[in-house]
Amino acid sequence: MKQFILALSSSFLIANCSNYVEVQTRPNYVQPTWYTKCKNIDTESEGWKFWQSKKYFYSCGSGKSGFESAASAKALQLAKRNLADRINGYISSATTTILKDEGDAETLNSFTSSEMTIVNKIDSTRLEHYAETDKYSYKFGNDFYAFVMIKISKENAEAARHESSISLNPNSK
Repeated sequence: MKQFILALSSSFLIANCSNYVEVQTRPNYVQPTWYTKCKNIDTESEGWKFWQSKKYFYSCGSGKSGFESAASAKALQLAKRNLADRINGYISSATTTILKDEGDAETLNSFTSSEMTIVNKIDSTRLEHYAETDKYSYKFGNDFYAFVMIKISKENAEAARHESSISLNPNSK
């Protein structure tokens, strides 16, 4: 009976220990290979027939915080932001050049200055059907680092772009 109770308590301890994962602590800053080579567009098979494949858009993000959940949330938000930029982002640029001459013919001083303004605007984009494909986090020093890769199907990305253009121009169809 004593052996039975000992065996039962040991199995209970082992079963409870298997429900936890120790957060990895690293001696240096690293990035996962899939993050450094984050794919943009890829095709995934959804069956054994080649025509059962689907095109996906991918995006990656990383985050750093003293709290693991905050690092993960930052990574996910940046990945979603990058994906929304690819779906609905646009960029505008303006360059201003100022040429100024001061003085007379003998003491003429010419000045030139330039200013370039680049604006990257992302319209509100609903990313309802994205999925996380890879995730990695670790602790280095006093901070947690998190990396995430998300994907969205081409059809859902096009629907998000279309929905955004309708909400911006309610009269267009």
